[in-house]
Amino acid sequence: MNLADYAKKFSGAVTEETKARNAVVAAVKEILGVDLDRSKIRISKEVVYITGSSALRSEINIKQEKLLASIEKLDPELKIKKIQ
Repeated sequence: MNLADYAKKFSGAVTEETKARNAVVAAVKEILGVDLDRSKIRISKEVVYITGSSALRSEINIKQEKLLASIEKLDPELKIKKIQ
């Protein structure tokens, strides 16, 4: 196996946390219209923790069902149950 084959093998490997972060960022952008920094997202089991202003957290709490539905639509394999 040469170096190009080795790199190609791992280029498609994306961790579950990366997939979840990408889905959360996309859902927040779609539903709330906010560009969320991936470094502000922490995932523990089925819960996503977002660091941000109290206004952002309140908006996320109000629209949580829409956000979860959007995340499920983006990636049905993710098992996110709550965003806080």
